Amino acid sequence: MERRFKQQRYLSAPEREHLAGLLKLTSTQVKIWFQNRRYKCKRQRQDKNLEMSTAAAAAAAASMSSVTSPRRVAVPVLVRDGKPCPAGYPTAYPPAYTPPQYSPPAYQCPYTAQTAAYQQTQPFNQQTLRTW
Repeated sequence: MERRFKQQRYLSAPEREHLAGLLKLTSTQVKIWFQNRRYKCKRQRQDKNLEMSTAAAAAAAASMSSVTSPRRVAVPVLVRDGKPCPAGYPTAYPPAYTPPQYSPPAYQCPYTAQTAAYQQTQPFNQQTLRTW
């Protein structure tokens, strides 16, 4: 079957029947063997591609490590908001900006006033309700 697989990865029903008869297997056994073998090839290709991409990533990382990365150095703040800083001012970066807290206005239904006015002018009864 391995030799036949190298020649032809997919078999038609008559070819499968013929091969099954030669090997004294059922057609289903041959079909499943070919499915499993195709999956095995696919898995081997994926593993090989993964190894190649891992090796390429390792080579890229090795070449990047030869380039020195920029250093971060704390710089004293000498001027802030256009004014010289006092001598005792902290040398670290200024604190991060915190935006003011936003409080949305309370929601007020725009129809509330109209509904209240209507209820005062129109008496409620079942007949009025039915005509709506």
